[in-house]
Amino acid sequence: MPELPDITIYLEALATRIIGQPLERARVVSPSLLRTVDPPLSAAEGRKVVGLRRIGKRIVWEMEGKLFLVFHLMIAGRFKWRPAGTKSPARVGLASFDFPTGTVLLNEASPKKRASLHVVDGEDALKAHDPGGLDVLAADQATFKDRLQSESHTLKRALTDPHLFDGIGNWLSDEILHAAKLSLFQLTGKLSDEEIRHLYDAARATTRLWIDRLRAEVGSKFPEKVSAFKDGMAVHGRYKEPCPVCASPIQRIRYADNEANYCATCQTGGRVLADRSLSRLLKTDWPKSLEDWEAMVGGRPMTLRRATLDDATAVGRIHVESWNVAYRGIMPDDVIARTDLAYRTQFWSERIADPEWPVFVIEENGQRVAFCQMVPSRDPDDDPTRIGHITSIHVLPHLRGRGHGRALMDHVLAEFRKLGFAAVTLWVLEENRPARKFYEHYGFRQDTATRRYPRTNVPEVRYRILLSNTEPPR
Repeated sequence: MPELPDITIYLEALATRIIGQPLERARVVSPSLLRTVDPPLSAAEGRKVVGLRRIGKRIVWEMEGKLFLVFHLMIAGRFKWRPAGTKSPARVGLASFDFPTGTVLLNEASPKKRASLHVVDGEDALKAHDPGGLDVLAADQATFKDRLQSESHTLKRALTDPHLFDGIGNWLSDEILHAAKLSLFQLTGKLSDEEIRHLYDAARATTRLWIDRLRAEVGSKFPEKVSAFKDGMAVHGRYKEPCPVCASPIQRIRYADNEANYCATCQTGGRVLADRSLSRLLKTDWPKSLEDWEAMVGGRPMTLRRATLDDATAVGRIHVESWNVAYRGIMPDDVIARTDLAYRTQFWSERIADPEWPVFVIEENGQRVAFCQMVPSRDPDDDPTRIGHITSIHVLPHLRGRGHGRALMDHVLAEFRKLGFAAVTLWVLEENRPARKFYEHYGFRQDTATRRYPRTNVPEVRYRILLSNTEPPR
């Protein structure tokens, strides 16, 4: 969901394009968007935009005569600036707003249409859309403290509650709490005055930092890539990557449809917080410290990096060994027998040399033990600009079950998210039950596509995972 920095940049970009301009025509194509009937949206046509403002995470256009258009983009709603008269795109288009200078498109790349538009007459009616959160950039420290401790919550919940604080969501709160060196689950009522001061300073500095960064990135252009995953983030979306402060691996907490990230060294005194999905699986084996966590993954120096040509032979060997164990009894014996190291080494040499789409390897104690490749989808029913694909993920057979596959999957999906992909697919042999169970446990779901493995009659099925609720399942 666009948060305070994103919305600030949207307002600045819209201001130079539509303030002082008359709204010539509003065209709504999605019946889910417009949530009011009186006054009608047509009442805004012919009126000039005289102001823009932000109410929490809502964007407000003020039209002549104190008529307001209140937009809530929710998770996947995005504004686009296009030449005058541009029509809303199929599937993702919600509405278009025509001005003499161009057209504002409102799109939502999600099957769950949650974005909304309210047409509101007068300031009093507009106040009903204000959840009442405090603007951290305008508040002094005493006011911030009073609001923070007005209710007893965890810091994560307090910062993201729109009734308490204004425009802060999942990604910004992660970055603020890391900068403040405070735990997500620390209770607001138990903070010392010094901790409150650190949090106040971090909230203001982090918010300003991201406004400045996004402003510099966009320049005079219209923001096109508004995402919760941004280059330069300290913790959010960087699970298992090194903390920029202490180099410890970033941790995560999964809850509902969200994921929060933190550094155990910087924020929790080295204590790893219990993640719902893993703690249910591990139960009493859940690690309580970074040392325990590192021991859980073997206590071993594990490096995940992009493969180089020097890795080609090792990658080929992993492929051959993994293939021979996983596919024996599924693939015909003659196909297994033709799985040749020299061929696989040459095969992976060519793919590792691709400058655009990487192969990643995990190296442990000087040995390459697992690898994975990411590419855009090549399936004819998918859009390669929006759908990524994992061609291979292989782990040395004797090391399976020790977290290498999950580490690769986490890393590759994070890379696809950074590139703006909406979903990722992979093919798996229908009879390869262990692999299918791994993908399903991770969150992949089988779609309707099937095929035969090349030059065999062995059936394959396709699995798909959504990265940001922006691609409908099949």
